[in-house]
Amino acid sequence: TNNPAQQHNGTTQRINTMKMHIPWLPLSYAYAYSGILAAAPAVAKNNPERTQRRALEDVNSGNYSSVDFQAALDDLNGQFSNFGGRVHATNYTDWMRECAYYFKRGGFGHEYLQVKYSTYHLKNKPSGLCNFQLYVDFNVWNDTVQDVLSETDLLSTNFEDIEDQLPPLALPAFMSFPETAKDVSEIVLFANTNSLKVSVKNSGHSYTAGSSSKGSLQLNLRKFPKYSFTHVHECEEDREYTPFSGTDGSCKLALARGKTAVVRVGGGQGNDDMYRSVIDWNYMEE
Repeated sequence: TNNPAQQHNGTTQRINTMKMHIPWLPLSYAYAYSGILAAAPAVAKNNPERTQRRALEDVNSGNYSSVDFQAALDDLNGQFSNFGGRVHATNYTDWMRECAYYFKRGGFGHEYLQVKYSTYHLKNKPSGLCNFQLYVDFNVWNDTVQDVLSETDLLSTNFEDIEDQLPPLALPAFMSFPETAKDVSEIVLFANTNSLKVSVKNSGHSYTAGSSSKGSLQLNLRKFPKYSFTHVHECEEDREYTPFSGTDGSCKLALARGKTAVVRVGGGQGNDDMYRSVIDWNYMEE
């Protein structure tokens, strides 16, 4: 369903049919890096690039095309052993071909302009720029957006060729796909030093574009650890658990709510991963 309320109700019904009910986990489990990210100031106002150039120009704070900035960026990227963690300028042409194209294929006809395409695949497009609602990709949404995209061959046109016909996009200027806590720490420190605001995305479900901020350096967490496949833990009802202490704290909360087990989730997980892990665990227990 495309209705958020129906999605929620469906989720609730599905969870309630499971043998193991899942409590909300402590923030230290599900959102371990929120405290780190808060250190990055939301002060920079830079516009994402035109093809490969735009993210390094036209900024209101900082000169991201300077030799010093490029040297600092090269130094940061040199610390990562994988290409995914490296910070790189975003490309709006990628957004057109990997994201907007599928909304166009769907006819723009759904409530909230949702896409007729599996969002499970949409979130894994190489650029990391896709959100699950098209309207959140723009500062202002109007009928012009749909008209221009409908009349454009999105698979062969460069964004800069139609940019002047559209309202400004509200997408990140820089992208990264960190895989470890150290990656996150180094990227946030770099953003802080260079007055770049930070945005954080898992799947891009936010209806208010909370996971995709204009001109930001995005931490796209889709490559971050996923623990639920091996970290389902059954709690012991006759054991005394210590609050706020990893699995102990989670089990204490779960048992207080009449639940018998907990599942650990990582920053790279979506609900689908967690549900499948719990279903598999229930099956093996039976």
